Amino acid sequence: MEMGEKVAFLEVSQARLEERVEQLEDWRKKTNGYLERIEARLNSIGWGIAATLGGVVVDLVLRIAGR
Repeated sequence: MEMGEKVAFLEVSQARLEERVEQLEDWRKKTNGYLERIEARLNSIGWGIAATLGGVVVDLVLRIAGR
């Protein structure tokens, strides 16, 4: 392989690597967006569970106190 062919091969390889890096960066951004939405949903579910548990505890206390 001549020097010119080696340089051309390396340029093509570099272009492919740059494209793959761009694709990985785009994938990372998209994945981070999904993770943020999942985190927000889990947070709201957690607060819903906490509120329900609080209601159950208050109901239990009132039932015990009302004997």
